[in-house]
Amino acid sequence: YAVNSAGSALWERLADGATVAALADALVSAYPSASDRAAEDVRKFLAELDASGLLEIVRADAAAPPSKPPDTPSGTPD
Repeated sequence: YAVNSAGSALWERLADGATVAALADALVSAYPSASDRAAEDVRKFLAELDASGLLEIVRADAAAPPSKPPDTPSGTPD
């Protein structure tokens, strides 16, 4: 799989756990003229990596550990 220089820079940030917003910010820093489409370009790039099996997209809400059920009051059967 080959990527251009922007894709390469994004890939490096992905390895560090960057969010979509952080990736878009990095893209705008490198290419100021891309500011109006940076977030969409990042999403497309991530979708291509996902479709190629190079990346698994995990939503932030899906990555959170399940919440602990409330404690059962004492003396009450489970």
